[in-house]
Amino acid sequence: MRAFFKQVFLGLPAIMLAAAFITGCSRQPIGENGKMTEKVSISANQPGDELQKKYPDRFTLSDHPSGARFYAAQWPSDDRGTIEVGRQGQAFTLRYALSATGNYSSAFPGENIIEWDVNTGMDSSSVIGHDEARRRFMALLQDIRKAGWKRYVDQGFPRLAGTDAIRYASLTSPVYGLDPDYQPTLDEWMKLPGRALWKFWSNQGYLSLALSRDPNRVDVNQPGAYFIEVVLLGENEQFRKMVGPARRAQWKDALPEELKLLAQDRQSAEDVLRAQGIKIEETYQDPPVPEQLTSK
Repeated sequence: MRAFFKQVFLGLPAIMLAAAFITGCSRQPIGENGKMTEKVSISANQPGDELQKKYPDRFTLSDHPSGARFYAAQWPSDDRGTIEVGRQGQAFTLRYALSATGNYSSAFPGENIIEWDVNTGMDSSSVIGHDEARRRFMALLQDIRKAGWKRYVDQGFPRLAGTDAIRYASLTSPVYGLDPDYQPTLDEWMKLPGRALWKFWSNQGYLSLALSRDPNRVDVNQPGAYFIEVVLLGENEQFRKMVGPARRAQWKDALPEELKLLAQDRQSAEDVLRAQGIKIEETYQDPPVPEQLTSK
């Protein structure tokens, strides 16, 4: 399932991106124009009933025959939302939110909402200058780091930083997570993969940000349009995705062998890169795996 895991974050359908790129709004962030902006708070493994109780008019509930349950919120393009991601004391804020969907699975009832998907823009308008977008996005990444989230490199991938990570994502794997502590120049920013990824982990779960740019607005001297998809997973759900859908129900039994295979993939990739003179970030350490999941 290693190939499946490496493809799990591939791009959104073009129609979804197009819809996001053409929407605009007049809402400003909190405090601007004296307007109060609604803010909702979400976190991994959050109880759905508490969410509905706290925001009774915001989230709609839908049940799927499979046993899945979805808590969905949408904001109009002229009145976007503000979302606080993470539990108190370790949260960061997303502005200009378009939608948020929480996924509950009856197969794992004790885990509550196992996944959040949030779609958001970069500005109150549908367009923004490319350099301004770069500065805002890098500021968001630093807010995430300050909130206690650490960089995450998928176990099957080499440990690279800075421009080496960008080059690997551009030439080898579009799902490779870039270095959040490296601030690209404007020229590097304009050459990022069409859907660039940054990934994090903390004691709150696993987080990914996918940044997409309107391919029809790539003139650096003209405004661009950007779209951000944020995925927040509970820890167990992250591991289940690692072993793939075929072994989802037996993920605890499948995980130890999968981790061994992923470690071999990383070693092989890093050996090739070292031979090319590329620096491997030896100080990077994978997130801890709960002991009960590796002692099978």
